[in-house]
Amino acid sequence: MFAALVGDRAYPISSEFWRQLLELPLTLQGLRDRVLQACHPFAQNNYHTTHLAKILIHLVWCLQECTSASSVSSSVYRKAINAAYISSIFLKLITENAKADNWQELCLDTNKDEKGLENFPSDQSVEYFLMKGVPNYIGSVDISPESCYLHQELLNLMLVLLSTQLCSGPSPEPKDVHPFIDAAMLQDASIVASVVQKLLLNFVRRPQIPSNGSHPVFSDDGGPGVMQRVGSAADDARPFYTFIVVGNMP
Repeated sequence: MFAALVGDRAYPISSEFWRQLLELPLTLQGLRDRVLQACHPFAQNNYHTTHLAKILIHLVWCLQECTSASSVSSSVYRKAINAAYISSIFLKLITENAKADNWQELCLDTNKDEKGLENFPSDQSVEYFLMKGVPNYIGSVDISPESCYLHQELLNLMLVLLSTQLCSGPSPEPKDVHPFIDAAMLQDASIVASVVQKLLLNFVRRPQIPSNGSHPVFSDDGGPGVMQRVGSAADDARPFYTFIVVGNMP
């Protein structure tokens, strides 16, 4: 499945391929290593396949499914976690190895007329769709033993998305362009407020979560987890949490 994801064949967003990819068992041996090895060919072929944009869209669809149902199955959580995890790794590599000083190499443009995108908001970009869907989930869903891994992967993804390395143009300048920070700044203030409130409540309450597990965010060989691997992309993002929150205050 990973060979197909990083290859030069473009899979339509409606293809059964995406369901099969995102339903891979989280306990699959070598999943992390296979993802890391696949990063370079993925970045090379993404110009043609636009698989990054497609997996980000599938992530938001999975999150919408998680919030729309009163009872969420483990397979739905698995798909959302895998989508967030794979996106974090590929975004990190493309960001840190970009050949230009802009974010066009992410290839986030999609063909809105493609089969399967009939219900995709015609007036929204992929980055806006993502920066609405992820914060909305974080701010509206309580942490539970079932959802805790998904919450953690989404926070990891946010750190990569808000990396200052994605800035285009002289920085800091009023005309800086950043695909995901700009999209976050356009969100309704209530979404940002709900995320901040949820993060503060989680910090105070310290919800009980499993201390170990088979999810890839936990290293099974003593090696670094996702937070260590996102490296400088994550380190550069932290100041922008304050920037986004203040900028969205009424």
